[in-house]
Amino acid sequence: MTDLFRLSLQLTADAEKAESCLILSMRESLPTAALQGMGRIWVRRTVIRNAIRLVLGANSIVPGNIDCEEVSDFHLQPTEYRIEALRNSLSILRLPDLDRLIFVICVLERYSILDCALLLKRSPKDVNNARLRAINQVVFAEERKSTRAHHNIFNRSARRLQQWNRRGR
Repeated sequence: MTDLFRLSLQLTADAEKAESCLILSMRESLPTAALQGMGRIWVRRTVIRNAIRLVLGANSIVPGNIDCEEVSDFHLQPTEYRIEALRNSLSILRLPDLDRLIFVICVLERYSILDCALLLKRSPKDVNNARLRAINQVVFAEERKSTRAHHNIFNRSARRLQQWNRRGR
């Protein structure tokens, strides 16, 4: 359940919206998921659809009868585009709404660009551009955070060395 809340939070970037999204998704998907034998997949897809509705508005979602079996070009992204280390990154929450939705759907959830485009009612080109923009922003934020951490370690080491030199004199 925590992974569903994390998904909902990453998509909405708001704790209250994430909770509403999760509750609504559970209500919608549990009866259907049990009948289809695809419980976990169906619930995650329902969370994504409801998050899109909450973030972008009710008119932004494709009708519910379009699912992954009906999309002829549904496939997973190559693993090189999956950024597992960034799954818990707070920088995801700082992305603009559309970029954040696309990053989570395409990169973390590994939906195809086409399926994401159908969910968001955008062109595959727009989705791909936003995906690349989001990846660059998240990776840059993580590198900057990492650089600061290395800089802090270097400064502490330099101070210790100075203290050690003073004691030795």
